[in-house]
Amino acid sequence: MLLLILPAGLVIGFSYVDSSHPIEHRMVEHDAFLKKSSNDVEILFFGFAGCAVVCPVSLAKMGDVLDADAIKNGQKKVGGLFVEVKSTLDETGDDLYADRYSRAFSGKIKGYTPDLETYQQLAQEFVLRVYENRSDSGQISHTDHFFILTRKGEKWAIERVLKNNIETSHMVDIVSQAANI
Repeated sequence: MLLLILPAGLVIGFSYVDSSHPIEHRMVEHDAFLKKSSNDVEILFFGFAGCAVVCPVSLAKMGDVLDADAIKNGQKKVGGLFVEVKSTLDETGDDLYADRYSRAFSGKIKGYTPDLETYQQLAQEFVLRVYENRSDSGQISHTDHFFILTRKGEKWAIERVLKNNIETSHMVDIVSQAANI
């Protein structure tokens, strides 16, 4: 595992050397947050509204992927989901704040703020690393991967885990492939 650090000291999160992440192709056990989804594929990103560097770039990239012709004209519906971690850590969150924040990047990205118990379950299931940096202007260091989830009947599978530095065009290809499985 590698640890990437931005010059400002913001730890992006753990990464992996191989092309396949260890949780790929696992079924999502704690999928209540996905029950309302009408999509066949969800691009999932964990972050926090107020992030100065990683989240805005990631959500903009997700929006670009969702707006790509290959995705819009694909056989299956694809959406984006931003899961807020800061409000969960503070336990003072506005449930709609993550949704308003994510929709500023694309109307196709929904925001979700889990309760603390659900967040802890998701953190374990998605192997998240989230650390508060109170001395660093309230920034939060977090895993910065995109999780490509596919619907399997009533359940969801983690089809792919993509590093944040993936080229948008490559991400479009991978999401298109997942949407046509």
